[in-house]
Amino acid sequence: MSLKKALLILTVFLLTTNVFAMQFLEREIPDKIVVDGKELALNGVGVRTVSVAFIDIKVYLGSLYLEKKTTNHQDVLAATTPVYLGMKYLREVDRDKLVDGWQKAFKATHKDVKPYQASLDKFFSTMEAMKENDESNLTFYLDRGVKVATKGKEVFIEDKGFAKALLSVWFNKKSDQKLQAGLLGKSK
Repeated sequence: MSLKKALLILTVFLLTTNVFAMQFLEREIPDKIVVDGKELALNGVGVRTVSVAFIDIKVYLGSLYLEKKTTNHQDVLAATTPVYLGMKYLREVDRDKLVDGWQKAFKATHKDVKPYQASLDKFFSTMEAMKENDESNLTFYLDRGVKVATKGKEVFIEDKGFAKALLSVWFNKKSDQKLQAGLLGKSK
């Protein structure tokens, strides 16, 4: 092989590795994103499922991005840099079902929701019916609050207690354990 051909192959390889994206359930998931000028790496990917009459229904594909990868949920909940959680919907879900699902998940994680009620109401106000491939993304700033981005609309909820409480919905003993394992990079 000539030196020129080898350099061309090497150049193509190096250029393509910088735009790497993984495929998961036929959806492209970028291996890196940039949030507030910080590069976050894909930590893991998982599927949120709901069981209806003994049938598991796939609801959304979740992807977790962190500055430093981890398999420990406590590290995620103690992050001092932005934590980004993307949700790409795999099916249609109407707004009422979304709100109901979030209420149940939040109450299962936090017995007393009163301290978070104003922030929960603001969070629920951002929800819309989702169609297949619609996205909702949450950027957690655990020292300030959470940014909710749904279908191109963004809302910042300034409440650091709520930000941590909402993030913990994915990382506790009552959460979807397969989804949690995927987000933490533990599933294969």
